[in-house]
Amino acid sequence: MKKIVLFSLLLPGAVVSLNAQSQVIISPAVPPAVNQGSTFTFTANTGVTWSMAPGSKGTINASTGLYQAPTKVVAKQSHGACQVLPNNHIYNTKIDTLPVNASSTSWIAQNPTGQLQFIAGDGLLYNNTDASTPKEWMHFYTTPLSDDSFQMPPYPDVNIEGGWFIPPNAGVDRHLLSIDHSSSTFYETYNLYPVGTNTWIPCLPCNSAAGWKYSGSSYDLPANGSTDAAGMVFLPLSLHMQELLIAAATGGSVKHALRMTMTNAHLAAKHIWPATLEAFSESGLIPYGARFRLKSSFDTSGYSAIAKVILMQLKDYGAIVADGGNDYEIVTDGAFVPPAVKNAFLEIRKVTGGDLEAVDESGLMITANSGDTKIGAETVIATSTTNKTLSSQQRVVLTGVTVGLAEIQRNIQAGPATSPSQLIGWVNGASNKNINWTINPTSGLGTLTSTGMYTPPTAVSSVQTATVTATSVADPSVYAQMTLMILPSGTIRIAPGQTSDYTDTHGQVWSTASLADGGSPYFYQGPWPATPDIKLYNRGFYSTRDTRWDFTVPNGNYRITAKFADGGFGQGAQVMDVESQGKVIYTNLDIYTAAGGYVDTARPSIARKSCKRATVFRATASPF
Repeated sequence: MKKIVLFSLLLPGAVVSLNAQSQVIISPAVPPAVNQGSTFTFTANTGVTWSMAPGSKGTINASTGLYQAPTKVVAKQSHGACQVLPNNHIYNTKIDTLPVNASSTSWIAQNPTGQLQFIAGDGLLYNNTDASTPKEWMHFYTTPLSDDSFQMPPYPDVNIEGGWFIPPNAGVDRHLLSIDHSSSTFYETYNLYPVGTNTWIPCLPCNSAAGWKYSGSSYDLPANGSTDAAGMVFLPLSLHMQELLIAAATGGSVKHALRMTMTNAHLAAKHIWPATLEAFSESGLIPYGARFRLKSSFDTSGYSAIAKVILMQLKDYGAIVADGGNDYEIVTDGAFVPPAVKNAFLEIRKVTGGDLEAVDESGLMITANSGDTKIGAETVIATSTTNKTLSSQQRVVLTGVTVGLAEIQRNIQAGPATSPSQLIGWVNGASNKNINWTINPTSGLGTLTSTGMYTPPTAVSSVQTATVTATSVADPSVYAQMTLMILPSGTIRIAPGQTSDYTDTHGQVWSTASLADGGSPYFYQGPWPATPDIKLYNRGFYSTRDTRWDFTVPNGNYRITAKFADGGFGQGAQVMDVESQGKVIYTNLDIYTAAGGYVDTARPSIARKSCKRATVFRATASPF
């Protein structure tokens, strides 16, 4: 009988066998996620001796297969109270010592002077979900093999790129990203729409262009396409505002790669790992999936603490080319971007393409459809007790304690009539899910119980800021933070385009855009009339998604007045829906037309809708 001899390189799932019919099979078939300090029992289809590969963390009982995780595991990346992928996933792997890619010089030569840009305040917001979130069966146009039941946060609290009311054929990406903190499942969809409404594609039963869902402990790369042009994912390659601020405050670092765009003219019609596909491109040289890092020689002295964190991330983990767009552009996933972070992003613009270099990470790859790498993983080995040449292996995904919050900022009005608010957070990676809540400053800005019940002060003279910290009881070294903006009682006035509070000619104070959920101020060039307080109008506010102002206020009836001006865009350029308390009050409100401006009746309605966003005002009198 002819025998087949197979050889193993000690990789997950590999088998050494003298007979193709005799194999050691480990259960489970996929790498299990094991919390720090916890245990997990592996089994096999035959008698085996269990051991750990050299360098693996944790221990295993040789006879029972009981794996004991180390008492302390630090998640390299967490988001939404969940660890984001295994620590040795290619997205989370340090590449500072990898060799320079042989094509680096030619790739950079396409635009050596282009500036690195981090886009602040208009990133892709994600949605916090759990097992109670409504689900919808998704039928995708470009990724039909990913059809499945997806969590769909309902309007009006859903965050979606471009805005909820943007039609599917408006040329806006409309990504919807969600993290289920109860199961550490990540959901990503592209261009969501009701069945039958997208007449631009030959798939009337479809309700989204593309989608991909994955576990926070999975190594799988999107084998059948994703919502990303390079066949990668968004959330694990985003710069999270929480991690950036904590790293800057503690001398820490951001320990994962970021997502970067290049113009189509500089992209090639091919991809390299970890990308799994490519989109349309012109005659450029850079493949989708190319990874760039900041040269080690780049001088970071003289930069702010926040900018230094970003620069070190670029040196250690770099950025992966994922889509067409502006050269060297990285989009964050945060709203409420603090001024210090915006200033750091401006500092980073000193970095040009010539300061970067492409790396060759092909030596880390095990298989093209997996993010698993050849370094830094925990591997369990099962060796046959009757034939020492027979063995099999399986990875262990260690998960550390993670903390997430339901919101990163709350605007709450001072006064004895404002009800106490229960702040909400979650813990994963430990059986003890308790959180210890603290506030800074500890006095003068209300009280916060250790269980997260916040009572605002009876009065403040101006807008005040407090920082709330939610610390894991299971691991006090892990925490998350949110901001409380405490407003004076009385009328709330907001001038979104201002970068600092503005006092008008009547002595009334208008607060800045820091109270808005996302967006960025910008200056209209005009011309503008020389009327008093024109600054309230000529300094606009721009967002690529629905813009919201949420407030917790005392019970009562409130009048909401929204004042707009047109900076010369004309009819059809600023069309919006206005919502209050979850109810749309005005639909297709064209501020130019409403103010009596010139109306071009020949302008097609789709042109108006393509620019439409929702302006949302929310005043809540009870905890939310």
